[in-house]
Amino acid sequence: MPTPHHLKNLAVPANRYTLREAAAEGLLVSLRCTKCRRAPVLFLARDLMQVLDPERDCCHPPPFPCSKCASSVSTEVTLRTQEDAAVGKLTVRRLAGIRQVPVWRNELLGDSP
Repeated sequence: MPTPHHLKNLAVPANRYTLREAAAEGLLVSLRCTKCRRAPVLFLARDLMQVLDPERDCCHPPPFPCSKCASSVSTEVTLRTQEDAAVGKLTVRRLAGIRQVPVWRNELLGDSP
């Protein structure tokens, strides 16, 4: 049986996934901070695709830092397949929604914007 696409040599650019390709395959993106050695956090690739560029390489860490140590330079990224045995047992961080925050500024009363 041939080696699955996500397990091949990632040094070859043709063997890398974009978020769009990983979402189409139904893969999980596992992020682990090597600085604080916390347990990996799993994301669905289709959820990350809604927040990040769909053409982004999956092997590059996302631009958000570790929620425990706030480091963004020591993140290890791996791809995992969804296994039937893990359904109902594996914790995955899902996108619950995107909030738009109002931007406020101070100005003197009577000044026009």
